[in-house]
Amino acid sequence: MTEHGGTRPSELAALGLTETEILDLSVNVVPFEIDPGIKAAMTDWDPRSYPDPECMNARSVLAERFGWSPSRVVLGNGATELLWTLFDALEPRRALVLEPTFAEFRAAAEAKGVPVLSVFDEATVWPMVTEYFHEVDVVYLTHPNNPTGVLAPLDRLLLWAQDHPGVIFVLDESFVSMSEAHEDLNRDFPENVIRLRSLTKDFGLAGLRVGYALAPASIVAEMEKRRPPWTVNGLAQAVVPAALAAEFRLEAVRKRLFQARDELFHAAQASGFRPQPSSTIYVLFEVGEATRIKTRLLTQHAIRVRDCTSFGLPRHIRVAAREGDATDRLLAALKVEV
Repeated sequence: MTEHGGTRPSELAALGLTETEILDLSVNVVPFEIDPGIKAAMTDWDPRSYPDPECMNARSVLAERFGWSPSRVVLGNGATELLWTLFDALEPRRALVLEPTFAEFRAAAEAKGVPVLSVFDEATVWPMVTEYFHEVDVVYLTHPNNPTGVLAPLDRLLLWAQDHPGVIFVLDESFVSMSEAHEDLNRDFPENVIRLRSLTKDFGLAGLRVGYALAPASIVAEMEKRRPPWTVNGLAQAVVPAALAAEFRLEAVRKRLFQARDELFHAAQASGFRPQPSSTIYVLFEVGEATRIKTRLLTQHAIRVRDCTSFGLPRHIRVAAREGDATDRLLAALKVEV
């Protein structure tokens, strides 16, 4: 199993802690009250009915929102399931991963026996990767980058896609709606750019697991054929229309979390740390031995951060922006441990 953020109950139980006793800064799920319309949709949902295996209502609502045909929208049990299913649908001979980045794409490739070519650029601008495009079928990158928070060079990606129509570019936009580039949700790309997104982070619904992709109809059809039925449960499907209806609330959410991010960044700088500027709601810190720091923060201070070793950054942690005393608690603990 790939290591992700979040709090595993077994890990906390071994430490004698509970969920309510820790400050979890490792996940980037919006921490505010769930939208009333989404709550109403959850309350009205009838669990006695089987979910639609094709997710047609949710797909139609998403398609209408972005001006696409429902045949070009696929729903998944989170964006992670879509990544794995995509490998089955594409059957690539070799993949290129622009790193540091989310590890699940590489995990899926390795599980499917697909060789991975990696280009690592901590600045996450990848100026010289075109020389590798003739060697691969699929390229994966995140926008904004996870974990650095740097925006992807989309103008360059547009040229890549136009100049290399035989290559599929998987653009993981799981955090774009919670970034300064949120208007890129409506940006157009050629058909060989597959857009991968999550609804769970924006609306505080991580436990429901609902993501979607915008892709050519032929790839969507192949993905639907390659996975078992009912991977997206009925409750997850039911909240999709309510979540889209609540999009107007995200502007205020972004404003609050961007302010918390800026306060985190400047307070960390003032405390002698070296945080990296971020376009989204998390900040990357260099702390030394990240795994040790993560463990000490959890065991000694009941604070959980994201160890970025799995991203290829073993000296860094990723910290979610939070309001209240979260920043003060974190920095006080880091001063003791770093």
